[in-house]
Amino acid sequence: MSLQIGWDLSKNTTGCLPSIIGEVNWSSISFDNSSKVYVPQKRGVYIVSVASNIFKNCVPFSDFHTPAYIGMSTDLRKRFDAHTAGRSDDALWRRLGSSLNHCMFWYGVFQDKSTGELRKIEQALIDVYGSPLNRINSVKIGETINANTL
Repeated sequence: MSLQIGWDLSKNTTGCLPSIIGEVNWSSISFDNSSKVYVPQKRGVYIVSVASNIFKNCVPFSDFHTPAYIGMSTDLRKRFDAHTAGRSDDALWRRLGSSLNHCMFWYGVFQDKSTGELRKIEQALIDVYGSPLNRINSVKIGETINANTL
């Protein structure tokens, strides 16, 4: 399998993204460990995005965001903490390098979804938006994701 870097919006025309993604309220906070108190201890899906920030306050450059990492968790706060303060050499905050100060953590709470359903939502987002820092697919390769069943 090759890593997709960049968006593939054609996949959404085939119904790859489940409608539930647009039906939840997405929240965002700064990708900084001091913000963890604002992240709920609930299950959900999240996106760490990087803003261009090259020309602050100059549209369109100040509006550009791209997903750098897409994930799911049964405890969003715990996962946020691991990503922003993890001690491993492979911790997400380390992999973001100089982009770290330009990141946002977006999350949607899917409290009634099973872990398997969360993985499928996560994978659908990865399939459409790519995710250069994700190293694995969350759904078994070859498994069909039916967006209408989520």
